[in-house]
Amino acid sequence: MLDRFSWGRKLAQVSRLFFFKHDVLRSGTLRGDPKTIMRLYDFFAPVYDLLFPRIQTYTATANHIVTTLVQPGDQILDLGAGTGLLTVKMAVKASHVVAMDLHQAMLRRARDKALELGLDGRVNYSQGNATVLPFRDAVFNLVTSSFMEVYLTVPEKTQMLEEIHRVLAPGGRLIFMTGNGEVSNRYIKRHQWTRILERSLFTDIEFTDHYDVFRVIFARKAGRGNVLEPSLNRSSRDEREGA
Repeated sequence: MLDRFSWGRKLAQVSRLFFFKHDVLRSGTLRGDPKTIMRLYDFFAPVYDLLFPRIQTYTATANHIVTTLVQPGDQILDLGAGTGLLTVKMAVKASHVVAMDLHQAMLRRARDKALELGLDGRVNYSQGNATVLPFRDAVFNLVTSSFMEVYLTVPEKTQMLEEIHRVLAPGGRLIFMTGNGEVSNRYIKRHQWTRILERSLFTDIEFTDHYDVFRVIFARKAGRGNVLEPSLNRSSRDEREGA
C-alpha cells in the first residue's frame, strides 16, 4: 500500500513538472537564462526518467537516429545529454560518446545508466554550456542534441553552432532532435534553422519529421577528414593562450 502511495506521488510530481516545463517552453521565458534552467532541473532531474522513456514517439525517434545516422567508430559529443537517454543508445554502437550538460545531477544519472549497461568505458562526462565548448578543434565526427536548443535564444543558437562547427572534424555531422516548428511556435521553423546553419558554414542540411511532433535536423561540416586525437577534455582556447 505504501509503495502504491509512493508511486502515485511520484507520478503526480512528474505530471506537474511536465506541464510546467511545457508552459515554460511555450512562453520562452527561460531562453538565455541558464541559472533559472538549472533551478528547473533541480526539481526535474529526480523524476526525468519516469516520464521520457515512456513516450513511445520520443523513443522511436531516438532509435531512428541511432540505427540510421550513427555509425560504428563515431566519436560523438551529445549536448544537453541530460540523464543519458540518447547517450547510452549511441554508446552501444559508436566508438565513444562525451555527454555534456549544464546540470551535474542529470549527468550523475547518465553515468549511473552507463554503468548499469556496462558502457561506462565508452562514455565521458562534461558539465558546461553548449555555447562555449571545452574541447579541442576537430575532435568529433558527430555532434548530437535532443531538445537542448529550445532554451537558447537565436544568437545563442548561432554561437552554439559556431562552436559545434569548430569541434567537428571536416565532413563531421550534426544531428538535432527538436520539435516541429511548423506545428508549434515553441520551436523555430525550417527556414530559420536553414539560415542559421548556413551562416555557421554547415552544408547538406536536411529535415525529417516524425509523428508530426519531432523534427530531426541533419547537417554537415564541409570537407573530408578524421578526428585529430581521442583527447577531448582540453580547451582549444587554453591551447591558444598557452601557444
